[in-house]
Order: sequence, then structure tokens, then C-alpha cells
Amino acid sequence: MRPAEPPGLHPAPRRERKVVMRWIVLVACAALLPAACSKSSPSPQAPPAPAKPKLGIRPAGDETIKPDLSKVSDELKKVYAYIDGHIDDHVENLQKWVRQPSISNSGEGIPESAEMVKGFFEQLGCQESRVYDVGITEWGAPGNPVVYAKCDEGAPRTIAIYWQYDTMPITQPDAWSSPPFEARLVEQPPYKKVLIGRGATNSKGPELAYWNALMSIKAVTGKLPVNIVFVAEGDEGPRPGAVRHPRRKQAIGRQPGMAPHQDARVPRVPRRQHAAREGIY
Repeated sequence: MRPAEPPGLHPAPRRERKVVMRWIVLVACAALLPAACSKSSPSPQAPPAPAKPKLGIRPAGDETIKPDLSKVSDELKKVYAYIDGHIDDHVENLQKWVRQPSISNSGEGIPESAEMVKGFFEQLGCQESRVYDVGITEWGAPGNPVVYAKCDEGAPRTIAIYWQYDTMPITQPDAWSSPPFEARLVEQPPYKKVLIGRGATNSKGPELAYWNALMSIKAVTGKLPVNIVFVAEGDEGPRPGAVRHPRRKQAIGRQPGMAPHQDARVPRVPRRQHAAREGIY
């Protein structure tokens, strides 16, 4: 026997109750369906990115001869290991710089190169990094910018490092075995691989080599062992005007712990030999 309806309520027709119940069931199923589908069929994950191909650079430079690390500290061994592990990154850093023209005679790429050098010093953690307009040189023409930077590591000693970021123009493009601003890696006996490009040896290659080394020291030890003042000029090729310019001397000043300047003469490299060295690093 069916229970009586509560007083004050009129009994709903049986058919209407069935319709309401069906709608309730349908709404509940619709709400549960996405959750059930997501659990039963998880979305496919993207495949991992392929490993970056290696450049094939030998960190030691030779397959049979390696540096003797038995006489260096454990900390320095870690720095060397870091350099070996990041050798491709270091070469790619040089390639990016060689691909940036910096022709002092024509001014091609000079402003961009000065800013690029400023960025190198900022990456190193230098607290001050500035591009100076040297104005009119002693030859009566505007000089290319000088980049000044100071890295204060709180060390008792300070060293000054000179850079040149300019290069000579490309006067014989057909004489190049590879495009001068492509920084291509090629096989060239007796070496395994060489990087060919304008400024690869004079002087972007050597400068980026020890910049990479300084970056490696900071990555391993957290700081540099000395304070560093950088001065980079863009007029070394045609005329070393910035070297003697008063702005340069004013920028450097006398840094605490810096040894007095001493002039030193270096043997002059014949122009033909100099031009041959320019392309290979």
C-alpha cells in the first residue's frame, strides 16, 4: 500500500514524475561523461625533442695529446671539465660574433658590434658596462665607440684587459674558401676542424676563448679570482685612435690594486702573414 502524500501537497501524476527522473539521470550522466572519458583515454604526450647534434669539436684539440691535470687543483679540474662539457656552446658563441660584421674602415656593423660587446660584459656580471662615444680623433675624423666595463669581485687585485672588436674589410671576397661572415666549420688538414671567418683569429677568436673561460670559472666557482676592467675599441684596424684618446684614459683611471702601466713592444707581423692568420681559429 502506497504511503500517503504529506498534507497540503497535491500528488503529481506518475507520468510527470518519470519524466523528471529521466532528466535528472541524463544530466548526471552528461556531467560524469567527460571525467570518465579523460580517465579512460589520456591525452597523448608530445614526443621529446630530438637531441641537438654535436659539432664534433675535440676539447683537447688533439686525439693523442692532452693537458697534464695532475698538477692543478681540484677546483681547476672542475673548470676544465665544465669547458669540455660546453665546448659546442663556446664555439657557437664565437660563430655568432664572427657573423656580426664590424668593419672599422666603413663603419659597417660597428654600432651593433659595440652593443654586442657590452652584452658580453653584462653576461659576465660586470656591474658597469658602457659604450663611450670618443668624438673626433686626432686625425680629425669621428672615432668608433669604446666599450668600457668593470667587474668588481671584491678581490685584492685588479687587471685590465684590452679588446678590439673591429676587423679589416673584405677586399678579396673570391679568395675566401668560405664566406667571411658565415663562420663555417670545415675540415682542413692538418687540423680536424677549423672555423673560417673574418676576425676568427684576429681577434674575436682569442677574445671569445678567454671570455668563455671566465664564464666557465664563474659557473663553477661563483666568482672570478680578480677584479677586471675591460676596454674594447673599434679603431684598431685603420688607426688605434681610441687607445690614446683621453676618454679611454678617463674611463680606466687608476683602479685599486692595479699595477702601473708599462709599455711593451711586440714583433710586427708581416701584413701578408697577418691576413692569412685572420681567417682560421
